[in-house]
Amino acid sequence: MRKKTVAVTTTVIALAATAGIASAGWRVPGVAASTVEASDPRLDVMATPVTGLYPGGTVNTVLDVSNPNTFPVLFGRVLLDYVEADPAHPGCSPSVLSVVFPDPQVVILPQSGMQFEVGVTMADDAPQDCAGARFNVGYMAEGTVGTVTP
Repeated sequence: MRKKTVAVTTTVIALAATAGIASAGWRVPGVAASTVEASDPRLDVMATPVTGLYPGGTVNTVLDVSNPNTFPVLFGRVLLDYVEADPAHPGCSPSVLSVVFPDPQVVILPQSGMQFEVGVTMADDAPQDCAGARFNVGYMAEGTVGTVTP
């Protein structure tokens, strides 16, 4: 009788071991975290200095507009960011200058640039105090990102 008992015990131990392996399939979750940051798009602009401005006259400067972004930018227009007359000409208001710029609506590809001519105009009624004035002029280029079809 002893042999039968041993055989039954071995079978029960084998079934218990198999059942333990089958039920050991636990769910193992994985979790990830990340940050996503939006780009801070910009255009870089450089201008060549010009001379010869007079009341009612326009002189052209060349703007180098570069797109340092990783995406295309639809370049739309140029504005005066600031105008400062030199301290030796306090009676010359910065408002006597304006820019003449066509509306190009061109796409500037990523990591590339283009050149544009911009007219700087002095008002017809610029006062005598503006004669010989030197202006510091800041230009601002504007464009759009997203769908950039001209």
